Amino acid sequence: MRWIRNKAAGALGMIFVAVMVGCGSGSPASPVAAAGSGLNGNWLITGTLPFSDPLNFGNHAFGTSMTFTLVGNQFSAGGSENIPCSAGLVIGGGVVLTGTLAADGTLSAQSTQGAAPLPSLTLTGTGPAAGASNWTGTYTYTSTGGSCPLTVTGPFTAMRIADVTGTYAPAAPVQLTPSSLGATPQTVTPAFSFVQGATLPGTTQFDPELLSGSVQIQGSSCFKSGAAAGVAGSGLLGSTFVTSFTLNDGSTVSFVGDIEDTGATRLVIHSLLFSGGACGTISSGPFELVKQ
Repeated sequence: MRWIRNKAAGALGMIFVAVMVGCGSGSPASPVAAAGSGLNGNWLITGTLPFSDPLNFGNHAFGTSMTFTLVGNQFSAGGSENIPCSAGLVIGGGVVLTGTLAADGTLSAQSTQGAAPLPSLTLTGTGPAAGASNWTGTYTYTSTGGSCPLTVTGPFTAMRIADVTGTYAPAAPVQLTPSSLGATPQTVTPAFSFVQGATLPGTTQFDPELLSGSVQIQGSSCFKSGAAAGVAGSGLLGSTFVTSFTLNDGSTVSFVGDIEDTGATRLVIHSLLFSGGACGTISSGPFELVKQ
């Protein structure tokens, strides 16, 4: 699956669902190997963050980041890719991996999209111990079809990307632009509190990809607060996140963003879209959020 940099939340949601279905299927998993027990969470496999930043263009190198969910000795991962093409074009891609962690900590994984000419990604390596901040291996990405054929392979040293749990706010107020002609724009100051990771509904399985939280908005005539539950279609794909908040006036705000650094101290929101409330459809973005 691919998308140009204006990523669609629906496409990302399908990837999250695919990852979660993969986690819960198949025969019971064997106990996790201690050598790779730190695999859960977000990892920059190769490349440089941010992959996609509408405020700071210029990253044209191949990169991939993954959020792993380990259940016993089986794992799945949802990922984001930065794919360079000709004439300076960069395409964003989404990928789902599944794999097995051996007793000695070695792992192998491959994408689940299907056979060529669909893009494929494979990883081999040694998973991280609990608390480790990196692990090593090799990767191969291949795409033979479409407008951006590419094959890259090589070693990697994966770096942990911090969870986005915490409170984030813009450095300056944000302008909301109504879709109705003649409507007055609103200048607001939002503060988002995210919690990465939750137990899948109806199960006892913890999934680090799920994203929940709340938002407080100062300055709006329509809404003041909202909440987001950790459900399928909302969460982390390595360094890309997508979520929706239900606001106190009954509207919904949906957005897609990217983590800008491995410490997750800065996030970039591509666009906010408010819909269904007292003020109708309102949009904003792009803008940066800074961890408080």
